[in-house]
Amino acid sequence: MQAEKPPIKIAVGKATPEEIPLVLDIYRKRKADTWRVGCDNTYVARNAPGIVVGAVTFFETGPMTANIHSVGVDPAFEGKGVGKQLFKGVIEDLKNNGYRVIVVAYQNKNQWFYEKFGFKERNPSEMVLEL
Repeated sequence: MQAEKPPIKIAVGKATPEEIPLVLDIYRKRKADTWRVGCDNTYVARNAPGIVVGAVTFFETGPMTANIHSVGVDPAFEGKGVGKQLFKGVIEDLKNNGYRVIVVAYQNKNQWFYEKFGFKERNPSEMVLEL
């Protein structure tokens, strides 16, 4: 049995204009929606060399509510802790910026991932995290 590798270290921050094409490429590889991707509402995960390896895009659905629209990790970096670190960073930043509720539409195969962060099922296709 092979030992599990430690997660790679990433930095989470808002996307720069130069990074948007990289985000779109990751979303296309993951078959995620590319609508609404922009610098003001897209967070990226950058590895040590500063390369974008994952992204999360959200939009506001109320004055203190963020709706996660698209999530994607470059397939070459799957299983290396990128998604977990990225999502943790996004939740923390949204909370620090005054958001009190995060909503995510999900497919049943992804429910376990969102539950790790405290999301609760609101209906068969949405989960909610109250901050």
